[in-house]
Amino acid sequence: MSGAIDQAKSAVGTVQRTLPARAWKKYGDARGNVLAGGVAYFAFFSIFPALAVALTLTGFVMQGTPELRDWVVRNLVAGLNDYVPGLVHEGSSPAGGGGNGIYIDDYLNSTTLTWTLLVSVATGLFTGIGWVDGMRQGVRAVFGEDSGGGNFAVVKLRDLGGMAIIGSGVLLSVVSVVATNAAGEFLLDAMGFEPSTWSRWLLAALGFAVSFVIDTLTFLAVFRFLPGADVPLRDLLQGAVLGGIGIGVLKQFGTTIASRSADGGAFVGSAVTLVVLLVLMNLIGRLVLLAAALAAVRAEDNGSLHPDLMAQARLAVPLGPEVPDDLRPGAPRRRVPFLSGVVLGVVGASALKLVRRSGR
Repeated sequence: MSGAIDQAKSAVGTVQRTLPARAWKKYGDARGNVLAGGVAYFAFFSIFPALAVALTLTGFVMQGTPELRDWVVRNLVAGLNDYVPGLVHEGSSPAGGGGNGIYIDDYLNSTTLTWTLLVSVATGLFTGIGWVDGMRQGVRAVFGEDSGGGNFAVVKLRDLGGMAIIGSGVLLSVVSVVATNAAGEFLLDAMGFEPSTWSRWLLAALGFAVSFVIDTLTFLAVFRFLPGADVPLRDLLQGAVLGGIGIGVLKQFGTTIASRSADGGAFVGSAVTLVVLLVLMNLIGRLVLLAAALAAVRAEDNGSLHPDLMAQARLAVPLGPEVPDDLRPGAPRRRVPFLSGVVLGVVGASALKLVRRSGR
């Protein structure tokens, strides 16, 4: 019985020493679920201004090319609704109000273009910087850093740069999928192949691969730039790969997971789209912090994260018994014990001599 218990303890210890288990422990020690909730809260409120800015800029840039604009808008609506059904709609909002989600033509209308852009940019900057600030503090907590990060102005500039990195990564990821599918269909038509199941699977796999590379590079840039920790890219790569794979999985199945989590029937009602979006943002926040925890553990193993603390820990380990102070090099000689020994030796020799004489 004791042997089985020892084997079970040994197996548990072996599992706890693995990289995924240590990353999960670091995530839990940093209260990753709580931090992800804060990140999701700010992300939820920054999504709508960001979409408004993107649609407004699309209307500005593509005013002279309505066919191209319609193609871009159509693919954008289809892509976004794959993730969150009902979030974006073509056309204008209903006359009496009450429509849920974002209606494209409300932001492409030239009469409201300027004010929409100004208000959306201001709101997007405010909520976006708050979102990135929450993500930065979460990643720093997982990395074992304090929440400050240095000078206030420098920190906010870093948050602004992080928002630009994340926004560019998301935009490139969405565009890459649309462009890959369009290019693949064009090549298939040019070569005379009819659309089939294998060609659709091939295009989907190609789009996933391109999107995975872009998402991984985005995670790598976020982990290197946002927390301000001086960690080599090679130590962050494993966490970034986990983030890229996780985002790809969430793109495929995240909507289903979030929809089931938000399935409240009549209680949720027409707010189901918003609830799904909030749950999805929470899942993404957890993924980011879990990937950061994996990167932090790998960096600690390689000694690139908190190298000063690692050096202090090594110096704190004794290499052997401590040398007495009077025996260390350069220590002053203690003459009193030496003289006492000489006196005792002389007295002892004299006493021994007297004993021998008396014996004769």
